Amino acid sequence: MRASDIMGKPVRCRDGEAGRVIDMRVDTDTPPGAEVAELRLAGLVVSPRRWGSTVGYDRQDDRGPWLIWWIVHRLHRSDRYVGWDLVRSWADGMVQVDAAVGELPGVPALPPRAT
Repeated sequence: MRASDIMGKPVRCRDGEAGRVIDMRVDTDTPPGAEVAELRLAGLVVSPRRWGSTVGYDRQDDRGPWLIWWIVHRLHRSDRYVGWDLVRSWADGMVQVDAAVGELPGVPALPPRAT
């Protein structure tokens, strides 16, 4: 699977459409002794709006100008997070989710950047 297979696709829940995929969240798994971390898809960020992402304003420690931060968070307040374990399929141009729209949590903030 490639990110382009899912990005921008509509997301259908048990009770209707939740929006479109605007971002993907990954976790890193580093086996003992490995020099390179393996990436694992953890979930999808879904927005009922048709445009854009949070352009980095979803990080806890990197808020930038407060007015832009406030606008971005206001526009994305209805975004939802779909854990990868809830995704049933992503074929035929649509992501099928095994949950109701109201059961999906808000988007968790990204952790601070590693220094």
